[in-house]
Amino acid sequence: DSYHALQLYIQYKHDKRVKRRLLKGYSSGNLDAYGLRPKPEAIFFDCDDCLYFDGWNVANELTAKIDNWCVTRGLPQGEAYQLYKRHGTALRGLLAEGHIEQCDQAIDDYLRDVHDVPVADMLTRDEDLRDII
Repeated sequence: DSYHALQLYIQYKHDKRVKRRLLKGYSSGNLDAYGLRPKPEAIFFDCDDCLYFDGWNVANELTAKIDNWCVTRGLPQGEAYQLYKRHGTALRGLLAEGHIEQCDQAIDDYLRDVHDVPVADMLTRDEDLRDII
């Protein structure tokens, strides 16, 4: 149990240092109630055509969805890319420039909206890659 307690403490200190948002239902910000992050059910490796090659189809779909999200909220066409260039990600730019509320719900809604793409329909199964991963 001391090993588990040490793991919890190290993870908690790291999360606080990097200002990681705590997972609802898994941690409360209270060290006494803090738990190890759950094991992920699935991992999507987003490597922009490095891990898988699809001719940038997934990346282009995501870019279009991000741009459309911005346009439907009154930003000019192409502003999402300008935010990306100025801030490193469109989300970081939207937050920094006040185009999206800095709260978990607004951020989660944005991420859900722009990442809702049919990845399984866009990529073909690669057995060699599966074996490596």
